[in-house]
Amino acid sequence: LLHEIGQTLSSTLQLDDLYKLTIKNSAEITSSSIALLWILEPDKKNLILKATLGLKNAQVQENIKKGEGLIGKTAEDNSPKILGENKLLTEKFDFINIPLKSLLCIPLCCRSRAIGVLCLINRFEKSTGIYKNFYQSDLQLIATMANHAAIAIENANIHNKLTLNNQQLLEMQEKLLQAER
Repeated sequence: LLHEIGQTLSSTLQLDDLYKLTIKNSAEITSSSIALLWILEPDKKNLILKATLGLKNAQVQENIKKGEGLIGKTAEDNSPKILGENKLLTEKFDFINIPLKSLLCIPLCCRSRAIGVLCLINRFEKSTGIYKNFYQSDLQLIATMANHAAIAIENANIHNKLTLNNQQLLEMQEKLLQAER
């Protein structure tokens, strides 16, 4: 399964597609009702919401400062967070306005640094109609998938920068050739 997901993620260089694939695959693997993905901006100070799945009328904080709140702290300390009934979700989470039954936040890591945060909410078992907790095995599986996603996102960013640089060089070359004429 992870091999197939890794192949799918590495087969595209379109960032929006990568974001959507990341949340879709992670939600399917864990039976999460909601999946959210924030990516660290180039200034490395803010996380910007790039993709959502399963939101209906919920309001989500789209811009989160690194180090602030659960999402920002996950990016800053580069460590996953797993919360559920055994760790009561009594604190208020400012990033979303819906009741939380269980929550899993995973940093997307590339070269030992977080480039984003994947958040899975309310694991729901369809066969029983019961909300379930996330477990350590879910965390390990999704962390591995998130690392594949982070590498694919970094590769797409590098590709996009190189494409832009190449285009700029070609434009400069054309201007130089026109100036010589």
